[in-house]
Amino acid sequence: MAVTYPKGLSKELAGRLYGRVKVDWSTEPFTYDESRSECREWLQWGSDSVTEDDDDYTQGMWPTLVNVIRRGTDNKVRVFQFSNGLVIEQTT
Repeated sequence: MAVTYPKGLSKELAGRLYGRVKVDWSTEPFTYDESRSECREWLQWGSDSVTEDDDDYTQGMWPTLVNVIRRGTDNKVRVFQFSNGLVIEQTT
């Protein structure tokens, strides 16, 4: 899967912008991983905020991940909450 980053943004920098969130119910913190659908959606959302007239990724909006909650009777839905109010739902 080819992932396109705005000028100046790398996978490593995207990981720092995305952040690391540790929740009680997970053994590992949630981090940026371009193979995960919620991370690709976050990248697309931020990339969409960079217009052709902008110089690079710094002109975009890159909210940090602040919380991940599980919901549903079988906890198969994860809700990713970001610092700017962006919410991304993922069904596992």
